[in-house]
Amino acid sequence: MRRPRPDAPLEMAARRALLLCCLGSLGCLGSLGAAGCSRTPLRPFPDRPFLRQDDDRRLLERVPAPSRPSPSASLLEHQLAAPLDRWLRGGDCERARNVNALGTVPASSWFTPRSGPMTRASLRRGAASTPGPSLLGAWTVTRAGQDSKGPFVTILDEDGRRFGLRFDAPGHPGLATGAELVSTLALHALGFGVPERHLVIFPIGQLRPGPSARLITGGSRTRPQSGSLRATD
Repeated sequence: MRRPRPDAPLEMAARRALLLCCLGSLGCLGSLGAAGCSRTPLRPFPDRPFLRQDDDRRLLERVPAPSRPSPSASLLEHQLAAPLDRWLRGGDCERARNVNALGTVPASSWFTPRSGPMTRASLRRGAASTPGPSLLGAWTVTRAGQDSKGPFVTILDEDGRRFGLRFDAPGHPGLATGAELVSTLALHALGFGVPERHLVIFPIGQLRPGPSARLITGGSRTRPQSGSLRATD
C-alpha cells in the first residue's frame, strides 16, 4: 500500500485553483465575445420613485395559498440550497426583499425610520407619550390574572385612563421590570413599533377592586369578592 506524499493536499489544491482560473478565463472570453458581437446599445437603469410608506394594512385581492413544504424539501433548502447560494455569492448575506429603491426599509404599521441621532431624553422616554398612571388617587382594578408571562392587572387611574400592570414572574426577578423594559426602549430606538411602558413603584394599598372586576384563572373568569385582589411584591 502506497503512503500518500506530504505535499499531496497542496498539489490537489493547486490543481483545483488552476482549473477554476481556466474556467474563469474561458467565461470572461465568452462574455467579451458576446459583448463584441452584440450591437444593441446599453440602456441606462431607469429612475423610479422610492417607496416612503408601505401600505401594509390594505386588503389583499386574493388570499395567498398556504405554504407547507415537506420535511425533505425544507431539509434540502436549508442544508444544501441555501449554503450553496451563500457560497456562490461569496458569503454575503441575503438582502432584504421589502426594501425600497434606496435600499432602506420604508415606514409601515410596525416600523418607523428614525431620522438622525436620538437624544438621551428621547431614548429614555421611548414610545411613552404620557407620564404613566397617576399616583394621586387609588387605581381601580378591572381585571387580574396570570398567564405564561406572570401575573397581570388591568387598572383605571383617577383620570379614567386604562393601564396594564406586569409584575416579575416568581423566580425571575427583573424580567418584566428590567430586561423587558430595556429591550422595549432599544427596539423603539431602532424604529420598531412597541407599546408604551413605564416603571412604577407603588404600595399594595394603591389597588382597589372595582365593582365589575374579573379574576382570570385557568381560562375561566370569576367575579372576586371585595378585597380579594392583591398585588405581588
